[in-house]
Amino acid sequence: MLKKKDVAVIAGGEYLNDEELLGLMLKQAEKTDDIYELDKWRLAFLLSVEMSVDSDEDKVSRLQEVYADFNYPEDMSSCSIYSKDDMSPLVAMQNLVKELRVRFIIE
Repeated sequence: MLKKKDVAVIAGGEYLNDEELLGLMLKQAEKTDDIYELDKWRLAFLLSVEMSVDSDEDKVSRLQEVYADFNYPEDMSSCSIYSKDDMSPLVAMQNLVKELRVRFIIE
């Protein structure tokens, strides 16, 4: 459960640099046992990578960190640089983001 103070800090994230904000979000995600709620956090991290102005190389690097930080979820295996799929990790991430968005819109 998020504390009111933590929610306020995350909501006012423009006062934090990206690393501080992502660190705080990851700390909160680690406290979550509910898979549904954890997937919301994962979606937030994926959106952060997707919307970043970083180079594709940096995005792929951050994507690998998200994959590891969330304990290598099966639905992210195509996002790995070690995947044997024929699509790039960033395309796989975009597909997963679409799937997660649809899931949360429907539910």
